[in-house]
Amino acid sequence: MKLSSLRVRVGLGYAVFTVSCLTLFGIFLTVYLGQVLESSRPASMVDRAARLIAFTGAEHNGYAKRPLDETLNRFIEVSPDTSEIIVRSPDGQKLLLAAGDQPFLLNLLNCSAPCYQEVVYSGHPIRTYTVEAKLAGNLVKLTMAGRVDEHYGILHTVRTSYLLFVPFLVLASLAGGYVFSNRALLPVGRMTAMASRLSISDLRGRVPVPRTGDELQSLAEAWNSMLARLQTAMERNAQFTSDASHDLRTSMAVMLASTQLGLNRERTAEEYRKLLGKIASECEHTLTLLEDLLISARFGSEQYHLAQETLDLAEIVRESCGLFIHQAEAKNQSLTFALASQCWIRGDRSLMHRMIAVLVENAIKYTAPGGSISVQLVREKNTAILEVSDTGSGISATDLPRIFDRHFRSSASRRTQRGNGLGLHIARSIAEAHGAPLTVESELNKGSIFRVSLPRVESEIRKAFSMRVDIEPEERSLFS
Repeated sequence: MKLSSLRVRVGLGYAVFTVSCLTLFGIFLTVYLGQVLESSRPASMVDRAARLIAFTGAEHNGYAKRPLDETLNRFIEVSPDTSEIIVRSPDGQKLLLAAGDQPFLLNLLNCSAPCYQEVVYSGHPIRTYTVEAKLAGNLVKLTMAGRVDEHYGILHTVRTSYLLFVPFLVLASLAGGYVFSNRALLPVGRMTAMASRLSISDLRGRVPVPRTGDELQSLAEAWNSMLARLQTAMERNAQFTSDASHDLRTSMAVMLASTQLGLNRERTAEEYRKLLGKIASECEHTLTLLEDLLISARFGSEQYHLAQETLDLAEIVRESCGLFIHQAEAKNQSLTFALASQCWIRGDRSLMHRMIAVLVENAIKYTAPGGSISVQLVREKNTAILEVSDTGSGISATDLPRIFDRHFRSSASRRTQRGNGLGLHIARSIAEAHGAPLTVESELNKGSIFRVSLPRVESEIRKAFSMRVDIEPEERSLFS
């Protein structure tokens, strides 16, 4: 057994805890029992002294001529007890009467009445209670005395038994702690064995989940959940690598074939123009793929920070949509936009351009010729709502929950469109980085609506402009 073993450490910790608890309990028990035994004898002696005083008083009233020693003997007959009775003169020096075996205690009793005192006589501890009282009409100093050997014997027996019992209990706690921890950690051993068999190329295995309802079950479930996410991510990465490799290979093959075709023989200027146009198109596609990979990698890095600028979202939307007007016209599509006047937000200008471009480009890509795309920007209280809607092919209910996943592409889009499955994932990452959710409403063959709700900062712009004394009245109306 190694000291670093969790089972050994749990067993040792359990034993140390047990010993600590037993030690504290032993100290408490000894102190408490000692106090109880110490207080029990004085209480009984006080009670007996009171009964003696009352008895002698009654006897004196009925039998005034009866000697005190006879009255005392009668009291002992009617109220037997182990306490011994010593009666002395008021100054405590002269022994008047003694009932018991300890008349020689007289020289040891030196406290002023009333008092409790413990003395040792002939090797035996004796506890006394002394009080001034009237016995048979005489003022005397009355002492009740009794041996307390049995009290100390009880304490000694308790301490001895406790000290003999503790070592066995410590050993039992060590063994029990090790056995119980070994049994409790059996699922950990099974999980460790399963985890050691997993590899980056095979994440299909799952650790066994103990149905115990405790932390080990939660750990196993969390571990399996993590493995499932890793497996999904690896499958998506594999799929993306396959798709990206295919796209890059296809683009390179097209560009190489076009170049070789152009170099094969002399051609007209129009033929060269077509070949160069095809090469340029493939270069644009490859560049888009590389840019998407770069942006996706940036958002996967914890060190990436957004630029925080005050931006006019209406202006950005107008600029982004302007880049796709000719693309929409080429497909005989209607691209319209209705934008609220100056709508201020805080964020990264280039990333906002990228998000809007992804949404508009997707709408154009998946909308058939003759369809329409609409871009709207409205202001609601402290929110700027951007909507991009189309009359395209829509998204199936099966694919809708995964549409924003990284590298995800539906089977239909794989057959009809080129892409890398990063666009919508990047758009959602950009929106969330700006504190805005990106949602979608779609129905197959009926089009889609993508909606982004961005926080506005027009209150800050109003405040900044209100501090300028040279502002023109019509400039303020821009914020109405």
